Amino acid sequence: NEYLMGIQTFPSCFGEMTILAGKPSLYTVVAITETKILRVPEENFENFIQDNPVNAVAIMKTMAKNISLLMHLLLQT
Repeated sequence: NEYLMGIQTFPSCFGEMTILAGKPSLYTVVAITETKILRVPEENFENFIQDNPVNAVAIMKTMAKNISLLMHLLLQT
């Protein structure tokens, strides 16, 4: 089954759960407009968070939103 997890707008982040869980990604991201992406490799992620605390908060908010959405989807099945 495929689910639309959301439509991201600037500024936003994705892929953080994959890095933190150390698991392969469960989803595919598709850009529908011209997009600039900052890739933070797993081995640099902790340093990125320490050096960019504002981004850390944005990542936590994204994770909370995604967990809430997943819980909602699971409760519907």
